[in-house]
Amino acid sequence: MKKIAVLIDFTQTCYKSVEFAQKVYEKSGAEIVLLHVSDDPEKEEEIVEQVKSYANLLEENNTPYTTLIDYGKFFSTVEMAVAKSGADMVIVGTHGKSGLKQNLFGSNILKLVQLLRVSTLVVQDNSVYPENGFDRILFPVAPNLDFDLKTRKVSDLAKIYSSKICLYTLEDHMTGFSVEVQNNLKKTKAILDEEGLSYEQCMDESEEFSVGFARQTISFANKNDIPLISILSNLAKVNTYYGKVDKENILLNKHAIPVFCANDLE
Repeated sequence: MKKIAVLIDFTQTCYKSVEFAQKVYEKSGAEIVLLHVSDDPEKEEEIVEQVKSYANLLEENNTPYTTLIDYGKFFSTVEMAVAKSGADMVIVGTHGKSGLKQNLFGSNILKLVQLLRVSTLVVQDNSVYPENGFDRILFPVAPNLDFDLKTRKVSDLAKIYSSKICLYTLEDHMTGFSVEVQNNLKKTKAILDEEGLSYEQCMDESEEFSVGFARQTISFANKNDIPLISILSNLAKVNTYYGKVDKENILLNKHAIPVFCANDLE
């Protein structure tokens, strides 16, 4: 990881995003770019000062950073703005389900992480950076065809923190999509072995019938004090409706557990 773009939308949550960026910088040395998309090019100087007002923590810790302002409607501009920044990871904050005044909640936050061409770390107002960093990562094994992408992107992050990866499978998944999940589990273990990363297999019995898996995944992470959940930004080709709902629920989970959304679009 060489550069982190922190999306600044002038909400209180941005302070949390910057806090996490500062902590990741301490582990990785990655450059930090504070990035804002504006639809008002006539107020550039004022906007730059507003963006810098979120950098107090960085300045207190003598953490180098730059700012980047791009112009246009947010969702039609942000993808190119991140590309201009040269970032290989984005950190963005969301208010969660209670943030009715926040643009980046619900389907919008999912739309954003799927739009960006790099991986995204999503944090909430109440997210807490763990004392031991991301020393464990919950890694739900899903039936996606491009699942090796998630493994390699999570591996990059895990190397920074020497994380232990919890390969999480639900009984329902193993039954409903057994071939796909078993294949992805095998591929994942092979890649993690190749990368020299530590992992454990965590099989969870389904507590009740459910067409989605987010509730139990979130519960498992919370009960086992796992500080980071990883998902793929894109949807599996199977069960796409519930895949979308599940991803939104994980991104906005009530425990404010940060979520790493793996992505690398060509």
